[in-house]
Formats: sequence, structure tokens, C-alpha cells
Amino acid sequence: MAKITIRESQKQFKEVHDVLFQAAKNNRNVILMGEAGIGKTHLVMDVAASLGLKVKYFSASTLDPFADLIGIPVPDSDRERIKYLRLQEINDAEVMFFDELNRSHKRVTNAVLEIIQFKSLNGDKLKNLRFCWAAVNPWDKEGYQTEALDIAVQGRFHYNIPVPYNVSYSYFENKYDDEIAKIAYDWWWDLSDELRERFQPRNLDYMVEAIVNGEPFEYCSPFGVALPLESLKKAIELTLRCVSIDQILKNPKKYEKIASSGDVKSQQYSDLVKVLTGQSYEPEVIAKIMPVIIALPADYVARIIHRNHSYTRIRAALLEQKGIEELMIWDQKIQQKINS
Repeated sequence: MAKITIRESQKQFKEVHDVLFQAAKNNRNVILMGEAGIGKTHLVMDVAASLGLKVKYFSASTLDPFADLIGIPVPDSDRERIKYLRLQEINDAEVMFFDELNRSHKRVTNAVLEIIQFKSLNGDKLKNLRFCWAAVNPWDKEGYQTEALDIAVQGRFHYNIPVPYNVSYSYFENKYDDEIAKIAYDWWWDLSDELRERFQPRNLDYMVEAIVNGEPFEYCSPFGVALPLESLKKAIELTLRCVSIDQILKNPKKYEKIASSGDVKSQQYSDLVKVLTGQSYEPEVIAKIMPVIIALPADYVARIIHRNHSYTRIRAALLEQKGIEELMIWDQKIQQKINS
């Protein structure tokens, strides 16, 4: 399979994201189809979070239609009728998301059909529910123990969206940084078609995270999959040793910890000091990374503060970003550090 460029990857996943966004705004039911480990659930949760929607997630493959969905039948107070006790978060949900729907029992898909068609459970109206989304794995691909989705259920979804089997470059860029994202993306596409099939984008995420955190990354590889791990490890570790202002802005807590260590023997510490003291930055940038700066020794803090415009402009940026109360706190910390 020919390599898909980073730009094309971004375009692919943005298109899915944009369709989901429009579907949510217009209360449309959506079903996503794609192979395992490509981020279908992340896409759903990301769109829902961006719109402030209350989501109830269900793993359909393990879902008990009564205990987990419809509710437990109990007699009402006069014992003449039956009512169903269910989780309040089901009643509150604005969105219901059924993951791996085509791995579920028929009783589950029947309940989902009622939810989609009538916005009710066993006749009880779900007053807050706006729409339902679902995700399925292919049912015509070898290696998946799935069944074709009931035609009646599938027909109730307004949109049927295929999700590409690819690494979401934007996801890796947001979670790590652009350099690590490019290394991971290129490394995955340099694998053979067979290895890419067995080493899912989700596995790649687990492995990159383990390398970044100094964990035993080699155990992130599925059984029986031989991968060129050292090349990925060396490339990421080399990038991690190279500190840039963009990396500091993206992960300030990480660099605050490095600054607090005061470990002059650490290459990252030395590079951090050089980056922050070696040139001037806009007041808005200084304000964003103030926790990192203030963790450094006093002479470095004074050098950074005094060489980056006037302190008045830095205070103005702190006020705009953090508010008057936090400005006063940072003002005191800065003065104490410089005068210590």
C-alpha cells in the first residue's frame, strides 16, 4: 500500500471530525465503521466534549440490556405496576455512544433500535437524549469475530462514516509534539503492509508513550510481531534531548520539573536554560511558561525577566492570561526569587 502523506492523514481525520461535528449540531444519528485501534472512540468523545454534550458510553460487546441499559424491574409503591431502576447518567445523557455495536447480543441491538427510533427504553422516554452514535468493526474482513449489523438498526443511522486505517497525525501532534508525531508516523509507514496490519495505530500510541516516559516500551508490541524498535527509540530519545520553546509551551509541567531539578549534569536542563536565556520572547510567551521560569535559579530568572521587554508588559500579559489574583501571586513569587 502506498504511503499516505501527513497532509492527507490530517485531511482524512479532519473530514470525519467535521462530519461528526455537523451531525451533532443537527442531532443526527451516526455509525462509524473502521478497524480496531484507529481512534473511533476518541473522535466521538472529542467532538462531544467540544460541544459540551453529556455522553453515556457503552461497550456493547459486554452490555447487559437490562442491568446496564433498560434497568432493573421493580414494583412501584402500590405494587400494581413495574418500573425500571437505571443509572441516572442514562436518563441525563444527551448522547449515547455504543462502541463495538456489531459484537453485541441481539437483545442489545433491539434496545438500541428502540432508543434510536423512539428515544425511549422499554417505553420510558429519554427526555434529554438528542441522538445516538455507534462504532463497529468490519464484518467482511478476515480476523474480526464480528457479525453484520442488522439492516433495520443500520438504517436508523443518518450518517454511515468510514474511518481510515491510518495514524492520526493530528492526534499524535496534540498528545506529544510535531517532531515526535512525524517520527512515529514515518516509522509506522516504513513498516511492511503485513506489520502495519498487525501493529495498530493504538499500539503505536502505547509504544511512543512508553518511550517518552522511559517505560519498557518493547512490551508494547503484540505477540509474534517483530518490529524495528531501536530506530524508533533512538529517534524519539534524540528529539527529547533537544529542547525548543515550542516543546516548553506544549508541555510546561514536564519542563517545570526539569527546571526544578537543578541538575546541571542533565543535557535537558542545560538545553532548557540555553533556550530560555539565549533569546528574547514575546511577553505573552513568557507569561505562559512562567512556572517553568520561576523554577530556575534566581540569576536565570532575573536574566530572563529583564531581557524580555519591560516587566510592565510581562505583568500585563500575566493579567490578561491569569487574572488579577494570580497576577499578584506571580508578582510576589518573581520579586522574591529575583531579590533572594
